[in-house]
Amino acid sequence: MKEKWINDNVDLSVLSRNIAEFFGERKFSISLKEDRNGFTVVASPRNIHGIAENITVKISGSPNDFSVEFVAGSRSNSLVRIGSFLSLIGGGFLVSKGLDSLEKLEVLEKHFWIYVHRAVAELATGK
Repeated sequence: MKEKWINDNVDLSVLSRNIAEFFGERKFSISLKEDRNGFTVVASPRNIHGIAENITVKISGSPNDFSVEFVAGSRSNSLVRIGSFLSLIGGGFLVSKGLDSLEKLEVLEKHFWIYVHRAVAELATGK
């Protein structure tokens, strides 16, 4: 999912650190990188999370016109598809693992967007 903000004048480096902190508080391993397109936060889950893939958050644009994108779910969806195909020969556990991962990603993403909206509101200096 991707959301866009206009006229909020948010320091994107501070927002990206806040987003990294969101995942860090939840015990994910974090990587934060800056390039010419903006910032990328990669959150790597641990076994305790039950999530089957890394989560990538992209922050791009300028302080007054920026977007935040939460990217995850492709590996979990693949596990469901492959597991369904292999269920005839005992691959049903892949379906279960994929569905569990998707469910946990959905809950995490919901909390993520609540957090990001609050962070943007707190950091906004343009209103």
